[in-house]
Amino acid sequence: MLAHGLARRFEERSGHIGLSTVTEDLGQSASCVGRIDRGADGIEEFGCALAEDQAEEWRAHIALDEAAFETVLNAYFPEQRYAEPRAWQQRAFNHPSQPVIGISYFEALAYCHWLSATSGRSYRLPSEAEWASAARGYSGLRYAWGDAFEALLGNVGPTRWRASTPVGVFPEGRSAQGVDDLSGNCFEWTCSLYGTEDGQPEFGYPYRADDGREDQNAPAQVLRVARGGSWADGPDTARCAYRYPLHPALRHITVGFRLVFDSTNSSEEGADSRSS
Repeated sequence: MLAHGLARRFEERSGHIGLSTVTEDLGQSASCVGRIDRGADGIEEFGCALAEDQAEEWRAHIALDEAAFETVLNAYFPEQRYAEPRAWQQRAFNHPSQPVIGISYFEALAYCHWLSATSGRSYRLPSEAEWASAARGYSGLRYAWGDAFEALLGNVGPTRWRASTPVGVFPEGRSAQGVDDLSGNCFEWTCSLYGTEDGQPEFGYPYRADDGREDQNAPAQVLRVARGGSWADGPDTARCAYRYPLHPALRHITVGFRLVFDSTNSSEEGADSRSS
């Protein structure tokens, strides 16, 4: 069994992207389990290679047949039902003013449906084009605040906060549209599809909403696009144009979500009652 295929199986079961960067000789990984730093600055500062004991464990996995490897997967990732976001009980991530992180794409969708049903208003995840428009504005900025990276304008790896921050901590980093944390703090799910393989987008740019990338009935194994960078990643990932392909089952502490209020699909009665 090739290392890349084995790592992909781990990704599909765990929802962690980054394992498939492990190469067949297991000596050239530039990422940790569940983490990936694609920017040159991020790799230099936050990347890590496999330790020898980890490499030995991977070699042992590669030697297994399908049935034995399935047993390993079941031991690592037993079926379970989640009742709260990941890190919900950790003080570093659960302040009411911090973004909710550690939820999958499907959980974010479920929250949108619940909020829409209880409020009478229509809420959904943004498409990546909508997200980019809010972040870049009409001038097409590189970062939400401008074209030059500055570590004190958003919560990214070089800021060295080491956790998500309350919304509003970086007012000078707001986008031209007045939106907080569009470069940094946490990656945000969008509803747009990427493809089935990391690094091989089936839906590229220029953006076309009618090319299938906004198919909300796509199979679960299709990667979704997240945007925005995070507190744990380098400046490159905080660029407004950066597309992060994630397995929709991912529940990682660098990934959260942002909602779009769709006024065209909201009931007038619900809107009135909500604003009163």
